[in-house]
Amino acid sequence: MGAETAVNTDNGLEAQVRGQWQHGVDACLDTIGLGRDALACVRDDGTFVTSVPTAVPDAQRGIDTKTVQVQPDAAAMIDLAGRAAAGALTVRVAETLALERFHEAYARLERGGLRGKIVLTP
Repeated sequence: MGAETAVNTDNGLEAQVRGQWQHGVDACLDTIGLGRDALACVRDDGTFVTSVPTAVPDAQRGIDTKTVQVQPDAAAMIDLAGRAAAGALTVRVAETLALERFHEAYARLERGGLRGKIVLTP
């Protein structure tokens, strides 16, 4: 889907990142709340942004830390739902699985390499 590199966030995140980018990355967008663990991967004077308000680490090494949040927008959702119903949006589906196979779906997501979404059906 366009990513050049993926890293495992379970352990050794900083070592993985700095193994490829010795001085760290210019910016990090943390959408899962890693906080300080992800901040350690950012170069001095870089940028760290998270969508998890409780995961904003204290600024250090000149790194600019920020949080961003998205608010519900009913009008936009109605428009989006209408466009989807009209077939005006393309949604890439990689696999369709029965709901009771959700564990398999999560395992599939964890392995990566999907070119689309996994859809769970009743």
